[in-house]
Amino acid sequence: MFKYHPEFDAVLRAVLDGDPEASLVLLTDPADPLYERLRDRLRRSLGDAARRTMMIPQMARPAFQSLLGQIDVLLDPLHFGGGQTTLEAIAAGTPVVTLPSPYRRGRPSLAYLSQAGVTDTVAADVDDYVAMAHALGRDPAARAALGARLIAGSRRVFDNDAAVREFEDVMLGD
Repeated sequence: MFKYHPEFDAVLRAVLDGDPEASLVLLTDPADPLYERLRDRLRRSLGDAARRTMMIPQMARPAFQSLLGQIDVLLDPLHFGGGQTTLEAIAAGTPVVTLPSPYRRGRPSLAYLSQAGVTDTVAADVDDYVAMAHALGRDPAARAALGARLIAGSRRVFDNDAAVREFEDVMLGD
């Protein structure tokens, strides 16, 4: 829940307002004390576009992986970027649009996409982020081509034990 920073609301609104066919699926936890506040905030900040937003509960990994394979684009939230979610999107070949923050907590998607060699969806600013989301949302052929490149580049992410070896060297003093 904490990843849905209020500044992200305007970005989500721009994505929805710019594409009347777009809909958003947000993973949430209805048991979280912030759930109702987030839902109410999104109703206010998204206006009529809130009708095209679904808040669904977190799910078991197989169901989540299936969901990732069905969505068009994963929107990396502002300020707190995706970690495990981005990795699973790369494995599924689902494009991830990200706007890296200056802080480490908002840069994992940049790191993973860079390692995969697919940085086409790393935005320079909010306008670029929204434009990328629109372009990918409207172009199935571009999504498929990008997805194939992500899957091809995924070996560089998942089959790379260089970081593990470096950590071993640090910990073992070699």
